[in-house]
Amino acid sequence: MKLYLDIGNTSTKWCLASSVHKYGQCHNSEIIEHIGLLLNQNKVEYIFISNVADPGLVEEVRQYSKSPQMTPSSWGVEIILAQVVNDFAGISFISEYESEIGIDRWLAVLAAKASTVNSFCVIDFGTTITLDAVSKEGIHIGGLIFPGAHLLQQSIINNTQIDQKIDTHMLTMFDASLATSTKEALVILPSKLLIPAIRNVITEFLKLQNEPIDVLITGRIEADAIPMLSDNARFFPNLVLQGLILYSKSYPVL
Repeated sequence: MKLYLDIGNTSTKWCLASSVHKYGQCHNSEIIEHIGLLLNQNKVEYIFISNVADPGLVEEVRQYSKSPQMTPSSWGVEIILAQVVNDFAGISFISEYESEIGIDRWLAVLAAKASTVNSFCVIDFGTTITLDAVSKEGIHIGGLIFPGAHLLQQSIINNTQIDQKIDTHMLTMFDASLATSTKEALVILPSKLLIPAIRNVITEFLKLQNEPIDVLITGRIEADAIPMLSDNARFFPNLVLQGLILYSKSYPVL
């Protein structure tokens, strides 16, 4: 059996075998606890990992799988750290972006390519918001990185005398065009800034391609904000995991 780990900047998603419909999520600080349960309860032979966080987390997983508290069947588990590959699964690069793009972005693009025959944009909402544009031929044209909702809010809180605890860290739509309190202003801020900016980028890409494009959304975003990004935007909750599964199907060829 294969275990897939999508280790983000703050949290980790996982799924067993090849079903992203049976998955879990935990904070990165809890990853070892979750891995222990998964390895002790399932016969896992391979762990495929997408990691954009501290490389030490992968080493922790590697060492823990061999520790005495694990069942003997998990001692021989092979850990494969996914790497970006040019000209893979129909995706290629026209520049040196291959050496710079994050593995999570590339895997999400792989999964998106398998879901459409059109040009497309992949937008992943996490600690940061990444946008990648790909032609219908599978050429990665370029991308952008925006600060996530939490980063925008915290940048103001950390650099002013404002003392607020904000619980809403996802883009959503609001009826009011103006806030009536400081807290509400901070809650509304990410959507007011980011939705128009992202929609503008998508519109520019559409003009550049001069043909239909698909917009695939993944990550943490409220459902009511998705149509505001693009008229034909679709939500896929686990694009990175889906891409990691596609990547694993080539192993050990890579």
